[in-house]
Amino acid sequence: MRATRFLAAFWVILGAGVALTIGAVVLPGVATAQTLVSNGPISPYGFASYQISGYFFPSIAKGQTIDVNVSNYTPGSIEISLFPSQPYSVSPTGTPLLFLPALEGSYSHVVLTSPETQPYGMYVTSQNRSTYTLVVKSVWSPYYVIRVYLPEGIFLIILGIVGVINFTESRRREAEVRRVMSELEARKAGSPNSMA
Repeated sequence: MRATRFLAAFWVILGAGVALTIGAVVLPGVATAQTLVSNGPISPYGFASYQISGYFFPSIAKGQTIDVNVSNYTPGSIEISLFPSQPYSVSPTGTPLLFLPALEGSYSHVVLTSPETQPYGMYVTSQNRSTYTLVVKSVWSPYYVIRVYLPEGIFLIILGIVGVINFTESRRREAEVRRVMSELEARKAGSPNSMA
């Protein structure tokens, strides 16, 4: 009876592992139209007169447009750079795709095309703590962070398989013990000594 309860629990663990693994492999590849809206700056560096805010964009397909809008800032106080980056990192790994120094006016709009399928990072530097509104539109997977759970999914599958095998055998042994005990009780009930 105890083995049956544990067996059911390990079947649930196995199912969760399979679902997590499939999700971690499939969902990050599902890209849909996304919009990032940010009122910055978001990452101040101490008491400096400038602030740098970093943004990460998961893999954007080659040929896909990247629409960048910046508004509500003090003229000459905002610099923007968009560059290739590593997965899950805002650090630059290549030549910037976009660099807009000291934006004038109070609104800027640029449409770019991704030259390669790759993730991107963006730095927005605010001089004199100038605020701004950033809107970036493109197509990427909103589920990209799920990929980091692949090892956990594989671990749950292994744990589930080991548990299912172990407790299936335990349940078989428990059933065998119950059968033997029943036979012994039946023999005992049918023996001449028990008639006295």
